[in-house]
Amino acid sequence: MSAAQWLPMIGYLTDRVPKAKGFPPSCSFFFLLTAICLTVLGGGFATVDQHQQLEERDRYKQQSQTLYAQGKIADAIFAARKSLQLTREVCANVDEEVVNSLDWLVQLYIKTDDLSAAEQAQQELLKTVLMLYGKDHWRATDARWTLKYIETLADKPPASRRQVIETEELYHQHFFRTSAFRFPVI
Repeated sequence: MSAAQWLPMIGYLTDRVPKAKGFPPSCSFFFLLTAICLTVLGGGFATVDQHQQLEERDRYKQQSQTLYAQGKIADAIFAARKSLQLTREVCANVDEEVVNSLDWLVQLYIKTDDLSAAEQAQQELLKTVLMLYGKDHWRATDARWTLKYIETLADKPPASRRQVIETEELYHQHFFRTSAFRFPVI
């Protein structure tokens, strides 16, 4: 980010930080310093264009989930890919949002029995998780297990794969219907 882009933001923050309610005036310096550091290092504020891209990404993400619920999995995959593409453009390639988008895409690929695409996306997810969290994090372990699950499914005949996927779907439907926790079923 160039100085021409972040200097107006600092001016904007300087005008507003001391007026923050509930904080003593001495804190305003630290708020301003934090904002400057985040802005200069590139992790701070999204531009208007980036906000628009994030809103579009959220629309695609919601559309993907809606299409999946309607049984239109091929269209849900297209929307999920667009969501992932926009996430990468705004958040870079190593970000938790990329991990979440890849995870959703892998689940959709498994549902359509496109195991080569699922394996490819899961390998990418594993690589991203390792860069983000390290090899000992639970998400890395989960990513390795999912990759092994996909490889195991790929070794089975198509009829057996379909039966495993359907059984798993029924289990999730029953579990989430009877559980005190109500999460969306994928």
